Amino acid sequence: MVIEIDELVNKYYHKLKETDLIIWKYISTHRKACCDYTIYELADACNVSRTTVLRFAQKISLSGYAELKTLLKLDYKQKSTIYINDPKDLISLYHQIVAEMQNKDFTRINQMIYGAKHIFAYGTGNMQNNVLGEMRRLFQCSGDYIISIQGGSELSYLLKNVTPQDLVFIISFSGETPVALDFARNLCARNVPVISITRLKDNLLSSICDENIYVHTMDFQFYSEYHGYRTESAVGYFIAIETLFLQYQQYKASMRTEQEKAITESTSDPKSD
Repeated sequence: MVIEIDELVNKYYHKLKETDLIIWKYISTHRKACCDYTIYELADACNVSRTTVLRFAQKISLSGYAELKTLLKLDYKQKSTIYINDPKDLISLYHQIVAEMQNKDFTRINQMIYGAKHIFAYGTGNMQNNVLGEMRRLFQCSGDYIISIQGGSELSYLLKNVTPQDLVFIISFSGETPVALDFARNLCARNVPVISITRLKDNLLSSICDENIYVHTMDFQFYSEYHGYRTESAVGYFIAIETLFLQYQQYKASMRTEQEKAITESTSDPKSD
């Protein structure tokens, strides 16, 4: 599975300094050109030294500029098709999302859910709240309740009462919504664990949160007699939350088995008499 450069930047964002962010901003807005740049050309374009570019690559866990350039080329090739027009391409996207979910390690997220006293969730828009509604429905079926936060006064009220023993999900497709960013920062300041669900791309929300679930999405366009329309495929988000739900059910079952085993061993131990 190809590592997404946006995901690496999000993961190691806390290590990046101002000069690193200048380099990343240039790369993210000139992806095609950067695929062919030498390290000296990229350094000149960003008004930094060759060593600074090399350190940027190393800060996001890459061995050096050669690996950064290879990753950029793979990333650009993967994202060069902006729109889906053929239903077969849409099906391929679904397969790609499923593969990404299969390869994701949900262990820490499962631990956070399992250990939470209360679970809250906030969606930044109509579609995000549709995803949130389905997430609540799934978890409710297994006796795990997610409290939906509608925004406005409810966000303020939650910030006054939430504790580090709770858990908050934030669903924001762009990861750049000002309200969501302020909410996440306030939660982090209170040491409240936060998990984001966003598009797989560089976004501020992912860099703030403790854990992230990324969804690979793509726009598709279609035409009527007079107009062209463009919309984003939302299926990936539903695949992601269903995968999360099933992963957590397996984790919860394994924890229950371990607890039952521990109880059995303690009651059968002669020393316990």
